[in-house]
Amino acid sequence: IHPDTPHELHVGWRSEQRERAERVMVVGTAWELPGGLHRGAAYSELQQALGTFQVHGFGWDYGGTVRLEGSALGSSAKTLVLRLSPPAGADTGALTGDELFASDNADLVALAPTLDTIIALFPE
Repeated sequence: IHPDTPHELHVGWRSEQRERAERVMVVGTAWELPGGLHRGAAYSELQQALGTFQVHGFGWDYGGTVRLEGSALGSSAKTLVLRLSPPAGADTGALTGDELFASDNADLVALAPTLDTIIALFPE
């Protein structure tokens, strides 16, 4: 929807008939979540909006995924996916793998990843 604009969205449908969405991925930068979060938001903005949260280590399937449980958006934990990306060429060595890191982890704060992926899920 709205390709190549700040309002671009990608919709995943439950069936070929496109009667009900399964998920919507925010691609454009014009969309905002509560707390002013948007695609491309700085890590400091994420910390301010969410408070305490955890992040899955980088370098695997769920790399950079934010665990919303216990955060300001905790009530959306089953319907919202946020994923962070490290700066291009950054060394994520200490933050790699199937491990959870606290949002105030010194290595994570220093890495300063940005909010890269926002997906809204619509469970049945």
